[in-house]
Amino acid sequence: MKLNNRIVVCLFLALGMSILMDQSSLGHAKVKGMFITDYPPVNSQEHESLRSALKDSKFLEQFADGMNQFIAIPGIVFIELRECGKVNAFYQSNGRFAEIVMCYEILDDMKQVLSHYYPDPQMMGQMVSGAMMFVLLHEFGHALVHQLDLPITGKEEDAVDQLSTLLLTNVGAAGESALMAGAQYFKLGSAKYRRPGTVWLENIFGNEHYNFSDEHSIHEQRFFNILCWEYGYNPEALAFAVKNGTLPARRAERCGQEYQQIVRAWERFLAPHAKVKPPFVQSPLIVEFLLLEQFRTASRGASPSPRQLHLWLGSLIVV
Repeated sequence: MKLNNRIVVCLFLALGMSILMDQSSLGHAKVKGMFITDYPPVNSQEHESLRSALKDSKFLEQFADGMNQFIAIPGIVFIELRECGKVNAFYQSNGRFAEIVMCYEILDDMKQVLSHYYPDPQMMGQMVSGAMMFVLLHEFGHALVHQLDLPITGKEEDAVDQLSTLLLTNVGAAGESALMAGAQYFKLGSAKYRRPGTVWLENIFGNEHYNFSDEHSIHEQRFFNILCWEYGYNPEALAFAVKNGTLPARRAERCGQEYQQIVRAWERFLAPHAKVKPPFVQSPLIVEFLLLEQFRTASRGASPSPRQLHLWLGSLIVV
């Protein structure tokens, strides 16, 4: 009988961990889980080129290593890039193992959506990589909610958007630019930009990007939430967004409190499981694997001044 490769990997890891596991005072074994990566074969030549590039760069491995140093989880969670046949990214568990999946199709969609507004190939690449990081951290949030049995009230999708925002706002200019890239993907990927029409008609005719019954907030709401939380973290950097009306002043008044509430909630959730001391998001381990190259590439390696950062963030927002 031929075993599924993942089952073999899980059995191998379970055996290895049983040898290296900790012993409690009662002598019972405490097996710890981990994040591990996988790059399944693909059919598309374009996806194969992307798969090879990301595999060679060890992108997912660096992400998984950082998360394994950051947080303790009880199960095995695969992180993989996969052809899904539709635009998607998701976390799921079937009882034997869990997985975070980034579909190649969502990367294709990011490229298509963002290239219309960022025609420069370098800028477009930076936007896609930033949006990808936001979505990957969003799915990482789902994994933590399930693996750690976190008591989320309200919409889980909004809660993990908050975690992604929290992590990215605390890794400097590169993280903030990645956050804005994620926000822009939601805004420019909304039905208004994809196929102009009224919100209600889009919903009536079943456009998946305007489905009010979906567990996700609609794209425009996600855009404004992220913009608000970034403003709550760094009001000076996004003062222009309030001044020009992109972020309504009435919402902006509460953004500082919203952001601090996010910090308190997630630090309390993660404290029993974190392998680093709070503030978790400022740990060098997190900075090491999250720090992207967007700003350093754009500024030719120079450290950003506050004014440069403000201009950079402003250039990412399409009004």
